[in-house]
Amino acid sequence: MSNPGRPNKDEVAQRRQRIRLFLAVSAAASEQAVKRIAEKLGVGERAVRGDLEAIRDEVEHAPSDDLSHDLLAAIEGADTFKLLKALGKKVMHEMVTGTIDRALGSALVEALREQRQVLLRERDEQAQVALTALEVLAPQEHEALKRYRESLVPPSLKPGEFPPPPEGTTLPESDEPEKPTEPPS
Repeated sequence: MSNPGRPNKDEVAQRRQRIRLFLAVSAAASEQAVKRIAEKLGVGERAVRGDLEAIRDEVEHAPSDDLSHDLLAAIEGADTFKLLKALGKKVMHEMVTGTIDRALGSALVEALREQRQVLLRERDEQAQVALTALEVLAPQEHEALKRYRESLVPPSLKPGEFPPPPEGTTLPESDEPEKPTEPPS
């Protein structure tokens, strides 16, 4: 608020929070204000004091708007179930530590659920697209595909046979001289 001119939205929100806090504390300290509020609302003075104390606590321990906006943006941007799980843990941790209140935490958990449903729908749609992209083959095409696949598989080896070396490799030479073979008789 030190800037000259018109205050921005955040500065106005901070000022209003301080005014709420001042009003709640001032009213709780004044017997006359407590009595007037109790008369106007038709409740007991004790209830009014309790409500003013609760308002003071809410204002003093208000959740950080930046944190809630950051979490919401992260939830909306999450594109994997692993990220959603990590964000769910973070929201629960922030709720336990009191950084965010229960109502905001519940809203963020609901946003997590909705994002999870979006991811599930996207995954189902991708599977459906993949299924519809498959072509049904005619019997002749099916036979041609079967022959092609069979041609890719090398023939099976008989016992004692070894597969040929891969193309482009040279075999190591042996140190033993070759034995002459006798011609068959």
